[in-house]
Amino acid sequence: MAAGEGAMTAPLDLLGVPVHPVTLADAVDAVVRAVEDWSDGEPFRHVAVNANKLLACRADDQLARAVAEADLATADGVGALLMARRLGLRLPERVTGIDLFLELLGPAAARGWPIYLLGAAPGVADAAATALQARHPDLVIAGARDGYFPAGSEDAVAQAVADSGARLLFVALPTPRKELFVQRHAHGVAFAMGVGGAFDVLCGRIPRAPRAVQQVGMEWAWRWAREPRRLAGRYGLGGVAFLRALVLGREAA
Repeated sequence: MAAGEGAMTAPLDLLGVPVHPVTLADAVDAVVRAVEDWSDGEPFRHVAVNANKLLACRADDQLARAVAEADLATADGVGALLMARRLGLRLPERVTGIDLFLELLGPAAARGWPIYLLGAAPGVADAAATALQARHPDLVIAGARDGYFPAGSEDAVAQAVADSGARLLFVALPTPRKELFVQRHAHGVAFAMGVGGAFDVLCGRIPRAPRAVQQVGMEWAWRWAREPRRLAGRYGLGGVAFLRALVLGREAA
């Protein structure tokens, strides 16, 4: 059990995928407690769960295991909230990966916890680090590197992260690679999580949906409109599959 796990509320079961019924403030508190209590050993791990990941876990046993073994799993998208409601369960709100990431930067800066940014295209992690330093001048950035490394070098990359002295690791790789990296290779840090395309948003390569769009749960539609070809599989065919699972409810498990 990672530090701080014992204080977590029991997760809900969404088609076999665990999701904790927490608010963003709850999630931040849980991570801060875990990092404060950490001395050595395994990190406290977070994973974000959206409609696409709910379906992907049913087809990918390794991904499902990585999600199940995370210390904190939160509802990243409106799909998870809808599925919970369909099953007669309650999730208090969306807790997206990017929002949790950004909310943790203040405590990290205030407490002197070094962070490491891993992933995205060459130059993006460095640009994101510069943007974060402008927002939080006291933030200690232990390192930043892109995600263009072969699977065979993951141990070496993980060792470089550990050697950097980072306390928090943010991984911007695609699913399932980021979940598997956090599960298998996040050693020597107190906390690790995947952040998807957050680095691209931070450095201005990809704009995030306006706050009003986020609040009504339509951020996925905004993203699809911005990148229709790349996201057609996820939100097109994947959306149809999720709607079917939503209609079937527990019978879809």
